[in-house]
Amino acid sequence: MFLNSSIFLDPDLDKKEKILYQPEFPLVYDGIHGPYRPITNVVASLQADFLNLLQTSPGEWPFEPDLGVGLKHYLFEFHDSQKLLELQPVINDQISKYLPQIELLDLQFIANDQEIDEAFTTLKLTYSILNSELVELIAQLDKINSELQLELESIQSNMGLGDALTQSLRSPNDVVTV
Repeated sequence: MFLNSSIFLDPDLDKKEKILYQPEFPLVYDGIHGPYRPITNVVASLQADFLNLLQTSPGEWPFEPDLGVGLKHYLFEFHDSQKLLELQPVINDQISKYLPQIELLDLQFIANDQEIDEAFTTLKLTYSILNSELVELIAQLDKINSELQLELESIQSNMGLGDALTQSLRSPNDVVTV
């Protein structure tokens, strides 16, 4: 699931050869590359790993019981709960351990009075990938419907990978419901 950090030593790696990092989700048959359409961009691959890290609950991954943030476990927390305040250190700990190529820049909980009354919170994460791609993730924690919806947006690209990442993010899996 997670990439070896030595692969990131060459910033022009994507330009030299097409590496098939991992399958794109949801799984779709691809007649060119084999049974599944691959992710061929290092930034998009790291993005997919980060989404998996956020959605994986600790204890779900075999032989890695500490892996995962378990974002869905924050669904039933009140807007001002202590557990929500502990989310940023949890995410920072996970990315430092499993995805050091990603840096969390900002985490905000956004909710007006009506949304608080309706048990609805929006989480906004801003982070960088390989210190070049700035990404914003909006996670809507809908307590009534027990759903986690993730929406991604590429904000800035310094490596010319923004189009590839945006294309990857705008695929049918750019909104994920758990």
